[in-house]
Amino acid sequence: MPEVAAQSLQQLNERRRYAVQLRLSGKTLRQIHAETGLSAPTVIGAYKAFLKHGWAGIATPSRGRRSGAGRALDAAAEAALHRTLLTGLPEASGLPYGLWTAALAQQAAPAPKAGKLISAGDVLSGELNAMRLRGGKAGKRAATYQLTSEPRRLPPPNGLCGLETGPETFQIVTSNDAQAAQLKGFIGKAVSLKVDEIACAQDAGQMSEAVVTKWSVVTKQ
Repeated sequence: MPEVAAQSLQQLNERRRYAVQLRLSGKTLRQIHAETGLSAPTVIGAYKAFLKHGWAGIATPSRGRRSGAGRALDAAAEAALHRTLLTGLPEASGLPYGLWTAALAQQAAPAPKAGKLISAGDVLSGELNAMRLRGGKAGKRAATYQLTSEPRRLPPPNGLCGLETGPETFQIVTSNDAQAAQLKGFIGKAVSLKVDEIACAQDAGQMSEAVVTKWSVVTKQ
């Protein structure tokens, strides 16, 4: 049995690694799910681990979870669901008559809360990372930067960018060498940016879930 478990864990880690490779190649979360079977949160988690720790950080170290890891609901939502299950029958929640089952409990669970709205003039905060170099104008190589934040919700019609709670990774576009130099000092650190123009990622080559094209730094090193 332990041998089977180890083999399953190895297969999972291989899929996580492949998912990150697909993400780096510009594949969307939907395309990666179709090829690997991994959920969007799993792909995002593996991708974030790669950004922070490199390839060694992608592997799942052991079976089982740390306390609180992998939960679909926060503590308040879990407490509300527990009260629903303990104080009433499914029909009280507008569900079919009968006793509680796992499927009915899932239907009764509150939907994941969408990220906080971010509009032009708002501040986006998170950790900044430098991505691979990409071809710029006139054949010059241009650095690509990505900010990882809590889930955010964009103004209509973008909204959640097709994600359950909203984008968490934001490509920060630099329009000149001065902006690139400014961001370079924040690589691997927390930074706050005033956002003036933001949209969901649409191009296949974009590795983030949303793109910030106009911005300014509002914190100091």
